[in-house]
Amino acid sequence: MKKRLYSLDIFRGIAIMMVLIFHRFMYDWPGSDFFFTNPAGFLEIPWFTAIMFFAGMGGIFSTISGVVTGYSTHNRITSGKGNKKMIFYAGLFSFLWLIVVDYIRKFLFSTKSYFEGEFFFGLVTGSLLEGTLVVPQLELLYYTSTLAIIGLSGFIVPALMIILSRKGGIEKVRRTKIIFGTLAAVILIATPFLSIVLDPIVVDLIVSGNYLLGFLLALLVSPYFPIFPIVAYALLGGIIGISLARDEKKRNITIIWLVFGFALLSIGNYILISALTRFHFYNYNFVRFMQLGVYIMIIIILLRLVDLKSEEKQEKIAKRFSPVIMFGRASLTIFVLEAFLATLFRVILNLINPKWNTEAYVVLIFGIFNLAVWWIILHFWQKKDFKGSVEWMGGYVVRKLSGFGRKEEIDG
Repeated sequence: MKKRLYSLDIFRGIAIMMVLIFHRFMYDWPGSDFFFTNPAGFLEIPWFTAIMFFAGMGGIFSTISGVVTGYSTHNRITSGKGNKKMIFYAGLFSFLWLIVVDYIRKFLFSTKSYFEGEFFFGLVTGSLLEGTLVVPQLELLYYTSTLAIIGLSGFIVPALMIILSRKGGIEKVRRTKIIFGTLAAVILIATPFLSIVLDPIVVDLIVSGNYLLGFLLALLVSPYFPIFPIVAYALLGGIIGISLARDEKKRNITIIWLVFGFALLSIGNYILISALTRFHFYNYNFVRFMQLGVYIMIIIILLRLVDLKSEEKQEKIAKRFSPVIMFGRASLTIFVLEAFLATLFRVILNLINPKWNTEAYVVLIFGIFNLAVWWIILHFWQKKDFKGSVEWMGGYVVRKLSGFGRKEEIDG
């Protein structure tokens, strides 16, 4: 197969476009407050349930990262073109870079992070909304975020593949898949129990001022994008990536993963509904099972429609979807800055009409407006090859520190 997987660029682009719209419901619509104060409450409103199902799908990017790194790492090692040490350090430095960017974003641009009865904001977004200086609080550490987990996903898959590739292990594909699959299964099964045990401990630690230990444990079980179970998404994505790199039969890849994705969706739905109706118990990880099933099915369908076609057809499809791919190429940058730009627009609208966002349909129009503004920004920025973007700077940092991929970007 060719080097670039267009279907993943398209999926990444669609995902970040959805984020631009759906985040407006989460952060700019007053009617969404109950989602933060009572996470199970959104299930009572069908249309909002659908929105939050997609708005909370940041794990898409970790799944894509797993596919990309599994695919590219296998190709680099088997072709002899990739130095294992450089591949390892490239993944490590990319991970560290995204952690730095993530916490800069968190403390500058966070909007509506909820903890123990109170909303917390970043320095810039909070100050704009309140009209006075808002100092970000350490309670923001309770929430892990998409960028850091994408970085971890892009590191752990190649790191494990490098370890398993010793003494010709790269050709032991079945063994690698079994190890990845077993680790993913253990993580998915253990996560709900882990969150039930650790989450109250994390809350108590942060409330008592023990931020460091609370932060470290929150990385594992935070309500938003914790290490567990999101790392399992990357491991499963890695298996798909390896299968693509090995040019395994299209039919086998399609049937196996569509059935697996549908099974995850069905199991997650059954556990969620049963827990709510029988035990009045809610755990967001049940929703994550459903989301992971959807991610996998969409990835397989897009692969079948795009990358498993002839190269001529792939190029035609890529050209047709070039605006979406444009969003995909700058998805990390958009994720970092979208809240800041939306907050600027919100402040302006507040001056005109303080109650402009009370109706959900107006917030939807506001989300579409933000999407259009980003299209204009990206249209012109693309002509400069997105120089100065998070992706561009990340690629520069990784090349300088690792010496790897002189002509490559971070493709997380």
